[in-house]
Amino acid sequence: MAKKLESERLSDLESKLEPEVTKETGFKNVVIVDNIPQVEASKIDKLQKVLHKVCSTYGTLTDNGLFLPTDSSGKTLGFAFCEYTKADKALLTIEKLNGYRLDKNHIFVVNSYEDFDKYQNVTETYVPPKPAEFQELENLRSWLTDPRAIDQYVIRWGSETEIFWNDVNQLTPPNKPTPLLSKSHWTESLIYWSPEGSYLATVHSQGIILWGGPKFGKIMRFQHPGVKLIHFSPKENYLVTLSSSFADTDASKDPQSIIVWDVRSGKKLRGFPGGQTNQWPIFQWSFDDKYFARIGTDLLSVYEAPSMSLLEKKSIPMPGIKDFSWSPTDHLLSCWIPEQGNSAARILLMEIPTRKQKCQKNLLNVSDCKLHWQSNGDYLCVKIDRHSKTKKSTFSAFEIFRIREKDVPVDVLEAKGTIVAFSWEPKGNRLAVIHGEGPRPDVSFYEVQEKKVACLGTLEKRQANHLFWSPQGQFIVLAGLKQFNGVLEFFNVSEMETVANGEHFLCTDIEWDPTGRFVVTYVSHWRHQTENGYNLWSFYGKLLYNTSKEKFYQLYWRPRPQSLLSEEQEKEIRKNLQSISKKLAALDSKENEMAKESLAKQRKELKDHWVRYLEDNRKVYDEQRKLREKLRGYPSDSESNYEVTEEYVDEVLEESTIVL
Repeated sequence: MAKKLESERLSDLESKLEPEVTKETGFKNVVIVDNIPQVEASKIDKLQKVLHKVCSTYGTLTDNGLFLPTDSSGKTLGFAFCEYTKADKALLTIEKLNGYRLDKNHIFVVNSYEDFDKYQNVTETYVPPKPAEFQELENLRSWLTDPRAIDQYVIRWGSETEIFWNDVNQLTPPNKPTPLLSKSHWTESLIYWSPEGSYLATVHSQGIILWGGPKFGKIMRFQHPGVKLIHFSPKENYLVTLSSSFADTDASKDPQSIIVWDVRSGKKLRGFPGGQTNQWPIFQWSFDDKYFARIGTDLLSVYEAPSMSLLEKKSIPMPGIKDFSWSPTDHLLSCWIPEQGNSAARILLMEIPTRKQKCQKNLLNVSDCKLHWQSNGDYLCVKIDRHSKTKKSTFSAFEIFRIREKDVPVDVLEAKGTIVAFSWEPKGNRLAVIHGEGPRPDVSFYEVQEKKVACLGTLEKRQANHLFWSPQGQFIVLAGLKQFNGVLEFFNVSEMETVANGEHFLCTDIEWDPTGRFVVTYVSHWRHQTENGYNLWSFYGKLLYNTSKEKFYQLYWRPRPQSLLSEEQEKEIRKNLQSISKKLAALDSKENEMAKESLAKQRKELKDHWVRYLEDNRKVYDEQRKLREKLRGYPSDSESNYEVTEEYVDEVLEESTIVL
């Protein structure tokens, strides 16, 4: 009897320890792929092989897991059932294959089999949805409301990412930027600001995260495993992500290598194959996010947003197209098509969406072209590298298209010597060019006037190979990077005079702040493993702050959105600039006084703390006097009880012999 009771007790214990076996029910691992080709019975095997290859990309199908329903004649009905070994792979397939373009007439629509039961069981009685609770959204442009009107920038060094206020009036210590936020391992590779500064993007192995608001909270997440590069549209409506490197040959075949996302909703709008190119960004956007385009084989594909559909359902044939660029202010494309056979090279201006040619210029003996728009879209500067008939020598010239004038006249600007660098002045009509032979080239400045392109002056034999205009124009940094080791010249183009000279040894990158008041030079660990850090300069070349950081990688100023002031309002501000400057100077003076008071208060607190520390230790010292005398056997606190011995050591620093 006792053995029977013990056996029953052990049986009950085992039943409690072993989990109950539950069978998985439902059809979560089954998906329906709609809008597939309808083919005759003789072509079903071929279609089944194609579908099996596509549908097994993101998950393993069960045996006989692909089923194509047919009608009485044996013709497929245009949809298929796919059964996967795991339910999560079925969900991934729905996400990735929905919208997949099999050919120009068949775009997949993919749904879960369980969706049919869900929608068939919808009650006929209308139940109004509960209104969602109000959640206050983050103010993505809160930094613009700062009364000091100062800017932010982000740096990345080691495993740290830090954001600073550029408060140059701070006096603790002098000119040190004010820290705003610091995080370790915030990103796995790169950091990006969006074009108008609303978001900070961090890159992770599983995708992209956008941060924003006063405390940089998480705003949106985009799941794209293996993401390498990202690119925002100009108005921040869309985000483009690339999940494979250009060296990956499979990138051109993967239909989800490039994904276009809606930034506000986080919705994936469309996937694209990577293509055979090493250029990033692959897509270029129009100024208002309405269109985006990419180069294909002998064609240019222009897409509409937000539908992501091909404009007029067909690409624009352009045999041999090499490069293109959008106007910064209009729906106008500039394209370069090199020579082919007996056909001359062409520079083409095309209006979108009409595809009407605004202008075409034929060019001979062209080896290369660079398209460079002026920021207001008034001019297009084309740098043309030509070769002689024997192709043994090359020479360069600039052709400037006057976009706003009738028939788009073209000015030709001959360049002297090899072109090292050239750049338009932001918000202006001046052009800077570094040109010449030898280690110290010349720098020339030109201005596009009403009837000609005039040379404003030439600076001879400068140690410069890069040009960095202030975002507001007028001031420019002539930088000697790489072989020149960071030589800097701050130049005022309006006065044609050098404001200051400087140097940042081994400098690799230069960044102007959005207002044009400050410029940063830094040495990135990606290019040099020593001397890493950054320097902060004023626009007139005064060094304000410098710091060294081990493994310093990036520094990016936070962009500002386009000003809401009209041209008349800006003119009024410039007219009253003197009185406005006095008010701002008074605010700066008040802020400096407050900073001085804060510094004095801080120093007084440190002094008081030190005095208290001395007093407390003096009391302890006095309390232990008798104990010291007892342990030593005599009074030892008097300095007269000690004998001071001084030792002098002679050391020969240098010997020299003079022969007379």
